[in-house]
Amino acid sequence: MSARARSAAMPPKTSSTQAGVKRSKPSHITAAQTPAPAATAQSTGPPLPEPVFFFKPDDPEAGFLSQWCPSPFSNPSDPSVVFPSAEHYMMYHKALLFDTSAATSILEATNASEVRALGHRVADFDEAVWNENKMRIVTEGNRLKFSQGSESVESEQLRERLLATAGRDLVEASPTDRIWGIGLSAEKAASSDRKNWGKNLLRDCADGCQEGAACRRGQVKRGGGA
Repeated sequence: MSARARSAAMPPKTSSTQAGVKRSKPSHITAAQTPAPAATAQSTGPPLPEPVFFFKPDDPEAGFLSQWCPSPFSNPSDPSVVFPSAEHYMMYHKALLFDTSAATSILEATNASEVRALGHRVADFDEAVWNENKMRIVTEGNRLKFSQGSESVESEQLRERLLATAGRDLVEASPTDRIWGIGLSAEKAASSDRKNWGKNLLRDCADGCQEGAACRRGQVKRGGGA
């Protein structure tokens, strides 16, 4: 067959615009030039309030939340025993679990740093037993702290200051304590992912306080050994 005859016998080329024929992307269009799909709108709630960072008891803004804050109180079950601070209460009851002879020394200690040191040196310490009791003890100490007054720090003032933090996360910004605090200073915590924070158990104890923090939590619900 001649070339002219073969050309006449071949069917005409169909246009790439005809139905049923897919058009390939021109080679000169790059992936970067390909239109991106429309972004899906995401609903975001209002930004969370800034946390209340506390650590040192002499902090005029949030020092009242510290375990070391001078706030004498007693337990109604034994009003003769006065605890100068929540730290005294915590370490006194820690001593009662393991080393009762250290309990008196803890009550007589005049500053919280000494109390902490004595509490960390109690004899016959059993971490498993402490872990079973520590949250109960510290929560009870906070409840008593915020339900009683003293000559220097009135109970009503403590409760009002605690209630004023409604809706804000309480964060003990202790750089060295990842159990009761977050293991970071407030400055470093502000730029750190929360998943890298410590347990912040003291916040949970404050939230469990019946006289102060439980009222606070009732207003606004949220919802981070020693």
